[in-house]
Amino acid sequence: MHQMKFRSVLSAALFALVLTLAPPAPCQAQTQYALSESFDGGALDIEATTIDGDVIHLAPRATWTIHRYANRFRWVNFRISGVEGRTPEFRVTASGFLGSLRGHRFLYRENPTDPDSEWRFFDRGDVDRDNDLYIFTNDRPFAADEVEVAWSVTYPVSRASSLVEELGRTRFVTPTPSSDDRLIVGKSLGGTDEFGREIPQLPLYGFRLADDEGPAEGAERQTIVVISGVHSSETVGNHALEGFLKFLVSDEPEAARLRSIAEFFVYPLVDPDGRYGGRFRNSHEVPTEDMNRHWHQPETFTNLRKLRQAILTDTGGRADILFDFHGISNQGNDFVFTLEAFAETPFMQALEARTGIGPRPSDGHPGMARIYFARDDRLGLREAYTPEFAPRSGRTSEELQAIGRQYALALLDALIEHQQRPADEAEIEADAAAETISSH
Repeated sequence: MHQMKFRSVLSAALFALVLTLAPPAPCQAQTQYALSESFDGGALDIEATTIDGDVIHLAPRATWTIHRYANRFRWVNFRISGVEGRTPEFRVTASGFLGSLRGHRFLYRENPTDPDSEWRFFDRGDVDRDNDLYIFTNDRPFAADEVEVAWSVTYPVSRASSLVEELGRTRFVTPTPSSDDRLIVGKSLGGTDEFGREIPQLPLYGFRLADDEGPAEGAERQTIVVISGVHSSETVGNHALEGFLKFLVSDEPEAARLRSIAEFFVYPLVDPDGRYGGRFRNSHEVPTEDMNRHWHQPETFTNLRKLRQAILTDTGGRADILFDFHGISNQGNDFVFTLEAFAETPFMQALEARTGIGPRPSDGHPGMARIYFARDDRLGLREAYTPEFAPRSGRTSEELQAIGRQYALALLDALIEHQQRPADEAEIEADAAAETISSH
């Protein structure tokens, strides 16, 4: 009995000794993070980005190469894999941002190749002034292996194409004299960016939106020109435009009335190359210039040259109102750039009453769309506006689309009032607008 007990104790002691002397089992190494910006809208300098454990110091692309902004950045959009079950911390040099990151929150979406994946805002995002850093992260681990991260709500070229295809299935959207049956005016230049990434030739869209079968109101239909995406990183403007256009083709009675008193010539993405390549305000073709300063001299810009001619041809050289949807860079409020003479028009009054969005009078630049096309020897516009939308923290596509809808309703309010004005008063108004434009 004692001998058996001794053997049991001895066996246990030897087993414990073996465990003590045996080398520990190797731990399974965590998957390394992998970064990518090779997709529609991607923008990040992968080679200059550093990874230290779970801390990732991002090196955004300096996508605005005009001299005084050569080392600044704005648009950031990338994908990162190996994140499932982990909470990486992202850092970026705060002073490198062209604008302010205070109060801002980046967005992410899990499984980015899934078209139904939803964008969410990071739980945390703060400026560390002492170290000149903007740091953002989540409180909980990611549930998927790959996520896409962006500075603001994205609007890739593929989404613009899907929207045009969707609108084209309605009876209200038709080709213009310049576009084919796919609503394409022409193709962009395409090429290769500074990182060797191929930018394909992309469609330049143009279409007419109106109800030619419904009852017409008034003796003369108003002609409205709508453009967006001339500054490639200003994606918020495209979200607002999407809401504007979806309202126009809807079954709402106000939309039906607006289609009956106005026709719309729409060019939804002026610079698809810049959008695809993740640039800021400059084009892939001429990276040192702001495209929205060259509508009057578009010779070196393939997109501007083609679209300017399309707009002049499609409208027959005359239009009443132009909207050029843009987006600002900081956390401020939305506003509308326009000439002082247009700051108190029925449209601006209606928009302010509906949304609180007011005018910001500005003489602008001769090469801006709202200045160039307003001239009497171009489209002879009665009014011209540049709506500016802010990528405020927590702002979603749905909110921006809702504001776009309000723009359309304010336009309806203004056009109804215009119809009711005496002819001589409307003529005086048109003459005053022409005189204002001629001085610019």
